[in-house]
Amino acid sequence: MKTKTTILAILQISLTFINLQSQVLKKAPELSMDLIIQGPDIHDVTLNKCSGKVIILEFWATWCKPCISNIQHLNELQSKLSDKNVCFISITNESEEKINSFIKLKKISGWVASDTDKSMFKAYNIIGLPTTIVINPNGFIELITTPDQLSLELIQSIIDGTYIPVYKNGQNKPELGSFGPGDDPAYTSFIKGGEPIPYQHIIRPSVNPSISNFFWYGTRTQDSSVGITLIDANLNQIYACAYNQASEYRIINSSSLNTQNKWDLIFSRSDHSSLEMAWKEIGVNLNAIFNVKIRFIELEKKVTTVTLQYDSFIIKESQIDWNNPNSSTYTGIDEILNIIETNSGKILIFDNPDHLELYIDTYEISNVLWNSNTPASVVENWIISKGFIFKSEIRKVTFLSIEN
Repeated sequence: MKTKTTILAILQISLTFINLQSQVLKKAPELSMDLIIQGPDIHDVTLNKCSGKVIILEFWATWCKPCISNIQHLNELQSKLSDKNVCFISITNESEEKINSFIKLKKISGWVASDTDKSMFKAYNIIGLPTTIVINPNGFIELITTPDQLSLELIQSIIDGTYIPVYKNGQNKPELGSFGPGDDPAYTSFIKGGEPIPYQHIIRPSVNPSISNFFWYGTRTQDSSVGITLIDANLNQIYACAYNQASEYRIINSSSLNTQNKWDLIFSRSDHSSLEMAWKEIGVNLNAIFNVKIRFIELEKKVTTVTLQYDSFIIKESQIDWNNPNSSTYTGIDEILNIIETNSGKILIFDNPDHLELYIDTYEISNVLWNSNTPASVVENWIISKGFIFKSEIRKVTFLSIEN
């Protein structure tokens, strides 16, 4: 089975979402990993033997870029809480060999466990990665979130028994949970608990609107099925994704659309579909729903051209062994430039005929690359240090025009 998952978006937006209220302050399922790769004997890793401790379960994978970007954060928390009754357990369903290869490259301070039969993933209803589950000293699930939302103060409050969930807009349900590409978080949270759906295509006002310009975007292809989820995106952002534009700044004449409102888009199909076919179907439906037509036009604009001065750090995708866990930190140059354009608003043009094939190891900046709070200049300066030149000039640029 060949699986390829892309989590873009502004990409370490590990969006938290409303999950089943009953999962919180419910007795935690038993810890049933099949192998402890780093830590005590497996017989010592049970809820009973960890009683009185706060247990932080980090569900992750070596291929998951947001997971990797949070390892340093979790290591720092573990270091600061080393004298407290706190256990950090990182759980993946990958093989012992793959995990050992990874942790030789990237240190994980806590315990590391393998759950190859996914019994823990199923018991804790894990839908997307990364997902963090915090169990209180009494063995109850206190919090379901993502690693970037953990803080020293939050964990200390759970140790002290003073933690109070954050509520918004007078609701009586905390924002919790996780999901993956092709999942509708409202559906997986409240109804089925993550069972796959043969076909769904949903476009709706966001059930979790925010004032941020960032959104969650994921695509997944697996054999002949496809999944796409966008959460809390404005229409320019959705059109940019649907029509393969680098960012919302390449969408023009969209005044007929209310681009201030936020939308959710969920698409999944299992009948021999592809991402190209999926986006085509989504585009047709978007145009029908909002009663618009689209066309591509060329305009002269001030842009930033990007050229590759030397290729010492560059590798072609055909040379990457994606089965090697050490390859998980390679990122496409186009993807990095899209992040810079999205965060800066500058139109970037990469002058290289092989641009789709070029990758670079982003291990050095993995903790900031996928973080929405990272200034674009940080990523731009890093890529410049790897042999790229940025230059302002006037160029013809293709824009997507949305017209009545």
